[in-house]
Amino acid sequence: MGIRHDLLDASIKAELLSNGKISVSKEMKNVFSMSKAGPDAGMKTMVFSFSGRNVKLEVTREKNVFSLKKKDDVFQIFKNNSLYIDDVKILPVPFHAPNQVFISLGSRCIYDCRFCVLNCLRCIDYSPERWVNFVIKALKDDVKSVSITSSIPEHPSKTIEDMVYVTRRIRGFSSIPIGVEAYTLNFFDIDRLKDAGADELKINIQSYDRNIFSKICPSLDYNRILEILEYSVEVFGKNNVCSNIIIGMGETDENVLKGVERLAKMGIVANIRMLRMNKYNRVPLEKSLGTVKKVSAERLLSLALAQKKILETCHLTTQFRTMCHACTCCDIEPWRDV
Repeated sequence: MGIRHDLLDASIKAELLSNGKISVSKEMKNVFSMSKAGPDAGMKTMVFSFSGRNVKLEVTREKNVFSLKKKDDVFQIFKNNSLYIDDVKILPVPFHAPNQVFISLGSRCIYDCRFCVLNCLRCIDYSPERWVNFVIKALKDDVKSVSITSSIPEHPSKTIEDMVYVTRRIRGFSSIPIGVEAYTLNFFDIDRLKDAGADELKINIQSYDRNIFSKICPSLDYNRILEILEYSVEVFGKNNVCSNIIIGMGETDENVLKGVERLAKMGIVANIRMLRMNKYNRVPLEKSLGTVKKVSAERLLSLALAQKKILETCHLTTQFRTMCHACTCCDIEPWRDV
């Protein structure tokens, strides 16, 4: 049985995400940027748009299943040298995500999550005030939202202090939607972020499988994260809180969807996020998890469709204004993609 026509573009996006890379010729210069946060941190990436869908891929100069070519003034994506997408747009993302200013306050982290590559990168630390000035200047470019994330360079409370400061200063300048992606152990910090002017909040459970969580985030507290997430909905409201559930680490689909459902019943919308392995995180991941199997396009698509049904039952949507649900580049998003 063939795939339904309305899912064809989502299937194409899922296949691109599953592969993760695209070959770009040396003649195409200065068309990509270095990601310093998110699932492709440390990689040179490009964001493509086709049929109303966005996808971010790692750029390689080596031969790959997918390749980017230019015919006259039109960009095309080829699969194994056969035309795959006829007219693709390259989206400029000067601030990490389409139509957003998405900043990361920290460049080091005291925690040792196995998938994270931040401590391997040579990023420059900026003061909170310098980030404020950066965002205020960027707002002149007609962006639609501001998103703030951070590592934990010293202590969660210090990072929250910086997030609160930056959020409050931006809110004093603009009414633009602000999303914050935080890690905290204290309920009070959630109140502070909301009072500073944040509209949406993200706190990541990372894996709903407790055994996997203990292997990939050995320094974090699984139960406390769930408690903080539940309290966050009391403060930010239903459908204003989200959380990453990473797939591709040995978990079952049943476990993923149980996590999606538990969060949804709290009023939280999960980001089902495919694990991306690279030269920085491959060794620590394989030491902790053993051989890691690539996530297939079919799995990405089926989980997104199953998540959509759960969200519908809980009267939730993915129509966030900030952060990853608004970006859509790294995931198959219910409603936005399927």
